[in-house]
Amino acid sequence: MSYEVQNQEALHVNLKKSKTVFIIPFTLREDYKHLHDRLINSDWDFPGKASRKYILDHVKHLIQFDDQSLGNGTIGREYILKEHAREKYNLPVNASHKLYLITKKGEYIFKVNKVSLFLFETRTGFLTFEVIHTNKNLDQIVGANYYIKHLHHLYQSQLLNQKEYYLSSQGLVDESVESEESRRTMSSITMKILEPIGVERYFSSENNQPESALVYNSLMLLDTFEVTENKEKLLGEYLFKLRRSFKESYKPAPSELMLKDNPQIIQLFENSFWGVSLEGLTNVVHLTNDQVTNEFFNGNYQSNLSQSYFYIYMIALHQRFALLALNSRAQDIPKNEQLSAGDFEEIQKLRKEINFFILRSFFKHVSSITHQQALYERIEKCLQIEELKGDLHLELEALSSVAELQQYYRLKEQENEMRKLREQEDQQKEKHADTFLIWSTVFVVFSAITGTWSVIADLFRKSTEPLFHYSAAKAMLIVSIVLILGGIGAFVSVKRKWKPSRDSRN
Repeated sequence: MSYEVQNQEALHVNLKKSKTVFIIPFTLREDYKHLHDRLINSDWDFPGKASRKYILDHVKHLIQFDDQSLGNGTIGREYILKEHAREKYNLPVNASHKLYLITKKGEYIFKVNKVSLFLFETRTGFLTFEVIHTNKNLDQIVGANYYIKHLHHLYQSQLLNQKEYYLSSQGLVDESVESEESRRTMSSITMKILEPIGVERYFSSENNQPESALVYNSLMLLDTFEVTENKEKLLGEYLFKLRRSFKESYKPAPSELMLKDNPQIIQLFENSFWGVSLEGLTNVVHLTNDQVTNEFFNGNYQSNLSQSYFYIYMIALHQRFALLALNSRAQDIPKNEQLSAGDFEEIQKLRKEINFFILRSFFKHVSSITHQQALYERIEKCLQIEELKGDLHLELEALSSVAELQQYYRLKEQENEMRKLREQEDQQKEKHADTFLIWSTVFVVFSAITGTWSVIADLFRKSTEPLFHYSAAKAMLIVSIVLILGGIGAFVSVKRKWKPSRDSRN
């Protein structure tokens, strides 16, 4: 059995007081409340009562952990995979059975102690695998974390159960793990577990498959650490590797290894250090010469790690990944330069969801204990939550500005169209009025002429002279001709006024 080159000064951990959690974030297709009955009636259960000590009341019950109905202060639920369902998803049948990760660099053996599911009203979710390592050598834990967090397992590494490992060690082949399609990986296990839940997308993915996980470590070093030489140097190195889940070959800058004045390290007790990064969160503690202190770190502190501290981390992770999901939706809205009616509707919906998220899920204070609050503030800063929130507001403002500008131009176009319609209506009315006027004029002129000629004809009926020998008849003839010509001129003028120009016809 070959292992990676070991650090000759490698530290060792108390495996009974240590664990690692791999966290896989994703987004849901539907509201998690619609999934509740389906989950509880199938392979999932409630984890039981959680003791979240010193967490502020309005934050303590954000994630529901039992079968109580959801209240207004609840933003999510936590579930745990039932033991009888483990084999269904290609996991060992119980938590005591081992998995063997066979890589080119060596073998890493671990147990999957618990599988949990966190679902939030923002349609953000997290699948978590609580892992117990079986090798107390800290270099081995660093290497195992590196290969496990890459869910596809690098370099065609094999992930075998106990039966498969036994057959392999005997030179036998289990046909069920021969093909690439049947190859077990943490990625394939994840997808199988989440398939009935309905994943929209993974935040870290390749070909729509989960690619990597965040890593949360809580490790207690053996009591021999107190007499270890160069312990501060070693602690700085391991805190870096553990919080970033990097393997031995990665050579960081010296500033990343510092215990003091390092934004990614916070020391909350004399013997307790936290490493914070975008890749994960790590706590390393060691025992001291004080028996009372040791009793606390072996007892209540362990409970606080699994309940309060991990809960604080999940609250912060939800904020980060919910903001990333909202940012992604904001960027997807302007599919082209012109926003559609659906885009306007989506902008309003997104604005409402953002405000709702900030009111219900965004917190600056989570604990009444100074060191818990200090850790939360460091996590929040490292996860760049404020920056993501600011980016989201900028994107939403930009979208709103585009929408308002487009709406302004649309209203201007509508006003121009309405003005043109009114002008056309006015012209039509004027045309009708002119037409009516010209025909009225023709009628009046014709009536006047015929009436006048009728009167003249009556007056000169008995005369033997021709009618045009009389001056009155001549004058009347001239007037009639003038009226007729005037009527014709008016008719022609009106026709020209309403005759479409050649340019407008073209």
